[in-house]
Amino acid sequence: MSAPQPISEELFIGKFRVLRVLGRGSEGVVYLASDTKLDREVAIKTSTLGQTADPVLADLLVSTAQTASRLSHPNIVPVFEAGMHEGAPYVVFEYVEGRSLAQMIAADGPMSISRAVVMMSQILAGIAQIHERSLIHGDIKPANILVGADDRARVRSEEHTSELQSQSTI
Repeated sequence: MSAPQPISEELFIGKFRVLRVLGRGSEGVVYLASDTKLDREVAIKTSTLGQTADPVLADLLVSTAQTASRLSHPNIVPVFEAGMHEGAPYVVFEYVEGRSLAQMIAADGPMSISRAVVMMSQILAGIAQIHERSLIHGDIKPANILVGADDRARVRSEEHTSELQSQSTI
């Protein structure tokens, strides 16, 4: 994802006032936004607004977000809401001020063994919670682990969590 970019015009996604672009990826855009009802900052991931989304993929994204919203754990980024806006699906989740594990490794290089052990135990605690709910995360990678200003690792689950269909699915 690229550096944060300001928004030149006032933009709303539902009740959320977009403040700036946090990053752009191949799948869409992540915005920092203000929840106008609850007065808190949130992150919103959406495919590019104004472009017509594939209805099957849009339904899958919203359904996956609904599944992920059932998760509650200190090492999982919570999903607050999901829906459609201007024909594009969006997912609203807690804004974690910090950076992804991928960004940390790229900027800082390898971490100490003691820090890696603590970080990995936090990641595994989040994943264990996902599995305890008979769910599976299909995309564990450093880009999907957020490390907050408090140095706590948190698994992003808003896109890649699905119900475990059978014991053989892993």
